[in-house]
Amino acid sequence: MLISMAEAFRILRTNLNFVLPHKNKCNIIFITSTIAGEGKSFISSNLAASLTFTNKKVLLVGMDIRAPKLSNYIKVRGKKGITNYILDENLTIEHLVINSPLYKKLDVISSGDIPPNPSELLMSPRIDQFFKSVREMYDYVIVDTAAASMVTDTTLISKYADTFLFVVRANHVDKRLLSFVKTMHSEKRYPNLSLLLNDVDHKKGYGYGYGYGYGQNFNKKPWWKRKKAS
Repeated sequence: MLISMAEAFRILRTNLNFVLPHKNKCNIIFITSTIAGEGKSFISSNLAASLTFTNKKVLLVGMDIRAPKLSNYIKVRGKKGITNYILDENLTIEHLVINSPLYKKLDVISSGDIPPNPSELLMSPRIDQFFKSVREMYDYVIVDTAAASMVTDTTLISKYADTFLFVVRANHVDKRLLSFVKTMHSEKRYPNLSLLLNDVDHKKGYGYGYGYGYGQNFNKKPWWKRKKAS
């Protein structure tokens, strides 16, 4: 029996409870991928919406400041965003936040104007101030970051994450690039790293209509080296 997309995100939300380090205070969850087009912004927006159904206050942050995609899914975009906050010390978190018209407990902060120097901006002390502030304001902070193997942006701010979800789209990414994920895990560059397999074809035996796999154990044989289901 196939499951709906909504049910898939309920399962993801439930599984997160087993890997999140903080039970009674804010968890900051970074979502990234190896390359563009693997569904990280889609996962970020839908996971954020799903978490609001647990009666928690959730913030969704567009931290992919090179190629922002969140507005394609949440249909809202602030006039000011992260890049504007970094550059203008007069801006506060309250200046950036937009409440979702669909989910009462979901706030959104857009990426802001696309800058010519993204990496340099993300090294600003204002980023540290930003994450300290939102940690005090929300139960969950979902951060949609840049594709990790393409630019250094995500690695530069990885220390602010409590948990990383690394989205891998089935039959999309070159398997040779997955060595990057293994390196990030073995070198502990991305804290509390888990893989999320997106866009699985249920006809090949995975059993999900929408389709994703979820796991954290890197000690076993990697999934991409296993024999494909017949």
